[in-house]
Amino acid sequence: MIDLSQYKGIVNQLFSDKLDIYRHDNSLNDDGTTKTGLPTKPLYSNIPCRISFSRTIDLTTDIAVNKLPIHLIPKVFCDTSIDIKAGDYIIITRNNAQYKGIAGMPNMYETHQEISLTVGGDA
Repeated sequence: MIDLSQYKGIVNQLFSDKLDIYRHDNSLNDDGTTKTGLPTKPLYSNIPCRISFSRTIDLTTDIAVNKLPIHLIPKVFCDTSIDIKAGDYIIITRNNAQYKGIAGMPNMYETHQEISLTVGGDA
C-alpha cells in the first residue's frame, strides 16, 4: 500500500475557501425544559477548505415535458484534523458567496476528509 500522507501539504494548498462549523447544543428554557439549537457563534471559524459541486439528473421523480431538474450536490474538502460531525451546520465562504448546509458523515482519507452537504430550500 502506498503512503499518501506525504502529499497532505500539497492537497492543503488547494483549500482556498473558508468554513465555519456550528454544532447543536442544549440549553434550558425558562420552564426547565431542554431545547436544542444552534449557537450564535461558530464552534470553529475560518477553517481552510474547498467546496465542490457535482451534478445529478433525477429522471425518476420528474417526468414533465420540458422539465429536467438538475440537482447540485455540494461536497466540502478539508484537513483531517478538523472536527466535523454528521449533523453539524456549516457555512462555506467563497469569494463573498456563502453556501450553507448540514454535514453528512465525514469520509476520511490520508490527505484530507470529504463531507457531503444536505442543502434545503428551492433554487
